[in-house]
Amino acid sequence: MAESERLRDRQTAGVLLLPVRDAGEGFAQRATAFFRDLNFSIMNDADLAVSAYCLKRCSGLRTLCFSVPDVFKEETAESSTPHLRTRSLSGAALSRQDVKLLCEALRATCSLEELPVARCCLSVDGCRDFSRILQTSRKLKQLNVSYSCLDKGMPVLCEALCHPDCALEVLELVYCSLSERCWEKLYEVLLCNRSLTHLDLTSNVLRFEELQLLCKALKQPGCPLQSLWLGYCKLTSACCQDLASILTSSKTLRILNLGGNPLDLSGVVVLCEA
Repeated sequence: MAESERLRDRQTAGVLLLPVRDAGEGFAQRATAFFRDLNFSIMNDADLAVSAYCLKRCSGLRTLCFSVPDVFKEETAESSTPHLRTRSLSGAALSRQDVKLLCEALRATCSLEELPVARCCLSVDGCRDFSRILQTSRKLKQLNVSYSCLDKGMPVLCEALCHPDCALEVLELVYCSLSERCWEKLYEVLLCNRSLTHLDLTSNVLRFEELQLLCKALKQPGCPLQSLWLGYCKLTSACCQDLASILTSSKTLRILNLGGNPLDLSGVVVLCEA
């Protein structure tokens, strides 16, 4: 859909959401039938009730964004929008109950393929809930948990990513304060997972030993990764020989993003020669 069409949908939605509930069922169905992308700004319970009422009638909805926390109520069950593919919750302060309700919907009839939950301050329990989804959902393909401190939660997610039924293809972990044990778990994921093609580790401090561990996994014949983002990971030119070995050994890697790292000319030359 063109950007102008997306903007039209969202602007029209903002005008219609308030009156449609009181205008009758027929009007609500007609008014919301053409919506494909919606962005709800919910400030109170009344906004939530109106949005939930309209959401249930947006039969063609594909993308849904919420701009405030505490939006998960039973009235907004994803099962009523079977065509929904993306639900953005980035920036929402998800409570334990919010995550629980979301995951219950994902385990039911929900068809979400992309779930951005960046800046949501996920707890270990929240990561545990998402890990169950990763082990059971064959539809969820993209998960963005960036800007969350995952020192304790990441090992839980990695166990799920190693599960043979995990179908996730894109994992974004920007600025997640990954610790040494997190990198060890990611190494196991790269060895075991057969669906993951894009991994974004931007703005996580990556020490030399941890980089060597990742490179070792990427050089394995069965590793399916096609895109690896390591921007602003404080990598130096001393790392370039190992990075170059990935470029010459990996049969699948097509994109290696190293932007924002203090590489000098000698390191760049090593990479270019590879």
